[in-house]
Order: sequence, then C-alpha cells, then structure tokens
Amino acid sequence: MNQQNKYSRLGFGFSILGLIFLIVTVLSIRLSFGNLSINPTLVNHIPPSLLNYTILIMFFAFCIGTYFSNIGLSEPNNWKKILGIILNFGFIIIIVITLIMNLIDNFSRKH
Repeated sequence: MNQQNKYSRLGFGFSILGLIFLIVTVLSIRLSFGNLSINPTLVNHIPPSLLNYTILIMFFAFCIGTYFSNIGLSEPNNWKKILGIILNFGFIIIIVITLIMNLIDNFSRKH
C-alpha cells in the first residue's frame, strides 16, 4: 500500500464494503417481500435478523470510511480519494436524514 495515500485507500475500501452490504440489504428486503422471482422455500429460510446485521455493518462501514476519508483530505488527489469521499459522506448524510425523518415521524404521531 502506498504510504502517501494510505487513508484515502482505506476510506475508499470501506465505502466499497458499505456498498456491498447495501446491495445485500436491498436484496434481502426484496427477498423478504417476495418481489424477486425465486424459489419461495428459499425465502422462508432467510433469517429475519439478516437485514438488521447488514444495515448495522453498512452503517459502521460508512462511518469508519468517513473517518478515514476525513483524515485523508490532506493527501494528494486521486480518483479513489474523491470517490471514497463522495460515497462515504453522501451515505452518512442520507442515513442521518433518514434517521431524523423517522424520529420526526414517530414523535409526531398521536398516540
């Protein structure tokens, strides 16, 4: 690993890891609601906690990637650095906005 772009590459790697878990999350949601045309017995064998774990790992991957991307801001520019910054900060912003909107929705309901 090039010592000059160490943190940029780590940030990029964690953004790719977060994207992989995002794809797994989307596929597990699609499978659990039966929107994909596959064998229905396979859907019944998917553990319900798979979605929770993939979302949690995806969140931590993007948080760690954002940390390393932030440290790597002073490193020389390359495409991995820029793509890692865009993906990590973008998904963290999306996750925070989603969390805030869910909290607003839950607290604004009349019980």
